[in-house]
Amino acid sequence: MDEALPIWQMAYNTVRTILQMLEPFYPGALDKVFATETPHIQLRFLRYYWQKSGKYLAKPHFDAGSFTLAIAESSPGLRIGRDPETLDEVIRKEGHAIFMVSSNYKNIINSDELFPGWHDVIQVHDETIGQPFARWALVVFIEAHGVKALPRTETHRWYTSAE
Repeated sequence: MDEALPIWQMAYNTVRTILQMLEPFYPGALDKVFATETPHIQLRFLRYYWQKSGKYLAKPHFDAGSFTLAIAESSPGLRIGRDPETLDEVIRKEGHAIFMVSSNYKNIINSDELFPGWHDVIQVHDETIGQPFARWALVVFIEAHGVKALPRTETHRWYTSAE
């Protein structure tokens, strides 16, 4: 736990800075996350098991919370778009994280200028087969207080098992 705390603190500060920058354009978003004794900022270490190249490691979906901060990943494969037709592979830049609004963002930010990040993770390379897992990622999920997460029927609405 002690090793993860500095990462969580960095994520907390990063999310706070992002929302402070957005505050002039979307008033109230900062308070909906941070105006509480215990902001709900969850750091998750994710691992993905092997699939064939091009197959899903994580099926397409919207995140259920309010915001997502993708901090790091061991290999490519994350794709983000507005919907299934617009998914593009993310090209990471050193020292950069990816901030996405999630499926219920309109409960926090009253605007049609943004869109939630429809995303998936695919197996890009087969060259490291034999490792315990295909890929790992470090992701922060942020939930505004008093805002209910959307159900799976909404967050996975375009996904079909045939994909």
